[in-house]
Amino acid sequence: MTLSSACAWEPERVARFVTDKGFTSRFEYTLQTLKEVPYNKWRVYEPENTMRFFALRLHEAGMIKSTPRRSSPRAPTGGSSMSSSGS
Repeated sequence: MTLSSACAWEPERVARFVTDKGFTSRFEYTLQTLKEVPYNKWRVYEPENTMRFFALRLHEAGMIKSTPRRSSPRAPTGGSSMSSSGS
C-alpha cells in the first residue's frame, strides 16, 4: 500500500502515526486535514492536463520561466525561440 492510498483509505491510522512520531501534536487537526485532502482523486485526473495546470501556476508565480506548452512532456523541443541569433 502506498502512502497516498493509506491517507485515502485509513486517515485515522495515518493521523495517529504522524501524531505518535511527533510530527504534530494535534491528532484531530491532522485527521481533519487527511479527510479533506482528496488523496483518492488523483486517479481521476489526466496527468498531462494536471502538469499543464501546475506549470501555468508556477509560471504565473515566476517560479519557472518556460511556458506550460514547453513544460509538457509531449511538447516539441527546439524551434525558433530556442535558436541563437548567430546561426
